[in-house]
Amino acid sequence: MTYDVIVIGAGIGGLSCAAKLARNGRKVVVLEKDRHIGGTSYIFKRDGYSFPMGPLSFSFPRRVQSFLSEVGVEQPITFKRNHFQLIAPSLDIIYSLPLDGVRENLKRVFVDQSRG
Repeated sequence: MTYDVIVIGAGIGGLSCAAKLARNGRKVVVLEKDRHIGGTSYIFKRDGYSFPMGPLSFSFPRRVQSFLSEVGVEQPITFKRNHFQLIAPSLDIIYSLPLDGVRENLKRVFVDQSRG
């Protein structure tokens, strides 16, 4: 069989590319060397515990939803804001806020550098 496109890697990028190409009428084959697809987006289980290996959050959920829709994912997905915080001896920053909130937190912590 002949293909229009050979995609190397079945991670999120490769699968997305292949899906878009296929939806546009191209004959596509995806080659993956690992034993699972999805790249780092998977969960492995050991001793009753689950370990998520892929993205734990998305900075731009509307873009992700739009992208999923483009590649044919129709079921609705609800995104919830995660809480990420960096705590060190002289540092306490919540960086899972909208960009303006992160900027204000950084200005508060790094007063001498707030102009930069």
